[in-house]
Amino acid sequence: MVACPLCHTNLDARQIQMKLAEPMPILYFTQLMALALGLPAKSAVLHKNIIDPRPLLAEKGMIAPL
Repeated sequence: MVACPLCHTNLDARQIQMKLAEPMPILYFTQLMALALGLPAKSAVLHKNIIDPRPLLAEKGMIAPL
């Protein structure tokens, strides 16, 4: 979880360059706040992240399954 756009870009986008076997989703704290407040996943704009966090969040029961 990050608050800084530069941190998000470095942590999210660089994982592709590192060719990790299992990349880790990086979320803005506001995205998690939106989910915690009961807003729909679409409102949290999760589809805009480079590493898609939706499969992990669905696995943890934080959003509806894809």
